[in-house]
Amino acid sequence: MIRSCGISLAVATSGIRRIVSTNGVATRSVKRKLKLKDRVINTQNSPPLSIPMPGPETKQDSVLRRLWHEEIKSHWRLIAVSAFLSAATALAASGYALVVNILTKRLEAASPEILWLAPLLVMGVVIWRALSLHFQMRVTSRLALTICRDLQSRMYERFVRAEFSTIRALAPGDVLSRFTNDLSAIREMLIRLSNSLLRDSVQLLAGFVIMLWLDWVLALAVLLLAPVILPVMTRIAAAITRRATQTQAHIGATTNYLQETIGGTRIVKSFGWEREASLRSASEFNERLNLQMEVIRLRARIEPILEVFGGVALSLVFVIAGWRAMSGASDVSDFLGFIVALLVTSPALRSLGGLSGAIQEGLAALRRCYQIVDLTPETGGNDSPASSGDISLDKVSFAYEPGVPVLNELSLKAVPGEFLIILGPSGVGKSTLLDIILGLVQASTGKVALGDHVQSADRLTNWRKSFAYVSQQTLLFEGTIAENLRMADATASDEAIWFALEQAEASQFVRDLPLGIEENIGPGGHRLSGGQRQRLAIARALLKPAPVLVLDEATSALDADTEQAVIAQLKALQDRTVLLVTHREDLTHHATQVIRLSRPQQN
Repeated sequence: MIRSCGISLAVATSGIRRIVSTNGVATRSVKRKLKLKDRVINTQNSPPLSIPMPGPETKQDSVLRRLWHEEIKSHWRLIAVSAFLSAATALAASGYALVVNILTKRLEAASPEILWLAPLLVMGVVIWRALSLHFQMRVTSRLALTICRDLQSRMYERFVRAEFSTIRALAPGDVLSRFTNDLSAIREMLIRLSNSLLRDSVQLLAGFVIMLWLDWVLALAVLLLAPVILPVMTRIAAAITRRATQTQAHIGATTNYLQETIGGTRIVKSFGWEREASLRSASEFNERLNLQMEVIRLRARIEPILEVFGGVALSLVFVIAGWRAMSGASDVSDFLGFIVALLVTSPALRSLGGLSGAIQEGLAALRRCYQIVDLTPETGGNDSPASSGDISLDKVSFAYEPGVPVLNELSLKAVPGEFLIILGPSGVGKSTLLDIILGLVQASTGKVALGDHVQSADRLTNWRKSFAYVSQQTLLFEGTIAENLRMADATASDEAIWFALEQAEASQFVRDLPLGIEENIGPGGHRLSGGQRQRLAIARALLKPAPVLVLDEATSALDADTEQAVIAQLKALQDRTVLLVTHREDLTHHATQVIRLSRPQQN
């Protein structure tokens, strides 16, 4: 199995056209007598669609409700165990106050029970807390990581199934950042929520209950300080949310820049652009540092504020206790127990205060991840894929913008055994025409059909099963040659793979490899030359049992002799319709039909 986890999502984004057309379907052999045709069609190229990422900013409570219903609620068993262990850990910590109160009373009474009761109670609480804390951290961390895994899987499934026009509008680096940096922020939020929220809340509540039981006057005095600190914490949390959103967006832009420059190292070096690239990257990293430091600066305010709050509370307790002691209304054992309970609740309060910053960053990241989850998926349809290779376009027009036509009433027809070449210079819409044929974009007007099957927006995934596609940018995945080719047909035998390799003039160099078709070609197939990768891509398309073979400049990396041999093999495919896009006039003599594209007049 190809290790898809090791493949960059940026590569997957740029190669989505190849991904969405990899499902196989059976073919029928149809032989037809062919005649050479040569027509001129007007086209006009236009920039790709610019579609904003869906998913408006939502309120915090809406995101939290969605997180609960879609990601957390289904893991109720882990939640129950985590809640039990968190409560046990919190109660053990609060139990220290009761232990101090009980032992102090024994000391005041000079009771001999102190000799055995002290180690029994102290070590009992210590062991109780240590064991519950150990298992709580394991269970809650598993809960958080499982939720992140499921969310990441949902994101990827929605991404690859989204409409192509939406995917094309996204920056690969930004998408990659959502799957990595944003998921890391969510993971940190969930782990801290799982480990701290319930445990510290219970510890805070239990400690306050013990304080009320020991001395309700002192407890109420401490509670009256809460209205002073809550508004301050709320303002800090809102500021953290704003900065965290800006930081994550900037990380996405930086990731996109790194993906472009690292992947284009050859270009950077050939133009002597190392210094400029380094300066720009340093600027991006510095901006990221400034944004992160702003978030840290805001989060750093929380601990000191809570520390001051704790100091004020402790001072107030001593003032009131001292005033009461002077009037003879104070009990030393209750006072010490109260102080221990206050000291136990103080770390819990600081932890919950620090948790606020992590929650705000996590929620900002979660909003960005839900934008991926909310991408509109394509529909596949319930009918069987077309088995006919009779492809026809009837008066197909397309424009990215009103009044700027790319294709204008284009019509063509090709049948199995035909070798059709779509010819034209760069920028006249050849790839756009292929996108329409593959169902990656929808024609503005006109009809595209395969036999009796008419292309429609509600069954695009089934439509693509009738096509095998080879792109200009060869896309292979880390894994063996056999694994890469079986993307076209998971049930293909080794014999079928070798036959496809022979048709693509790739069998000889594969046989020369130490492990043959079981050779690992590395990420993106980087262990092979450009021509070798292209031949494997052609073999993969030939292995797919699809009636129509679509090639976009698919022989550009081959030497002249190999190219002629591959084209001869393609022309011999009597049971398939072959469409080849090229800008090279010298290949037209191989064609049974030539479609020449030129720029139409703008309206």
